[in-house]
Amino acid sequence: MHRRIFCRICPLGGLISLFSTFTPFKQIALTKLTKNEQKCTKCGICKRACPTQATAVYDKKGGDVTESKCILCARCVEICPYKDALSIKIAGQTVINSRDWLEQTNYT
Repeated sequence: MHRRIFCRICPLGGLISLFSTFTPFKQIALTKLTKNEQKCTKCGICKRACPTQATAVYDKKGGDVTESKCILCARCVEICPYKDALSIKIAGQTVINSRDWLEQTNYT
């Protein structure tokens, strides 16, 4: 038995999929996953971290990389090791950016 059966029929996931699939809806979608092509090194960590196996974040060159499989969970943004390579924007305002967690820190 599943603890939360309603998670199997997610209306939010369906709406996000609708707005990410069709071109007219993509233009008015408020939430977008964006990629900075100059800062991305194509390491593939974002592709492996995605729970829905959305590959556009890895495959596309840059700009808006939101696709119909993307549920905007922000796992790819959190795990990305390069500063400002990935970000989630709501209404054009950046809400979360990837950070440089590989940076060496001196503790002396």
